[in-house]
Amino acid sequence: YGNVKNKTLKEYMKSMDKSFAYKLFDLIDERGMTDYAVAKETGIPASTLSDWKRGVYVPKLDKIAKICKLFCITIEEIAEI
Repeated sequence: YGNVKNKTLKEYMKSMDKSFAYKLFDLIDERGMTDYAVAKETGIPASTLSDWKRGVYVPKLDKIAKICKLFCITIEEIAEI
């Protein structure tokens, strides 16, 4: 997980805030995908993706890794660390 290993989980989660929500929304939109399609590919419920996109919740690292794998990006890119 690159730089994430060098940070505490608390520091990492603070860096996520709304920037993750915006980045996720953009990734899904840029790829022309739906929340349902992302959910099907990652095993993450579409309702959870919607909560993340609205900034209601910040996902755990294992879920972020699934999103990153789907979109072929690093955790640093999605978290803008």
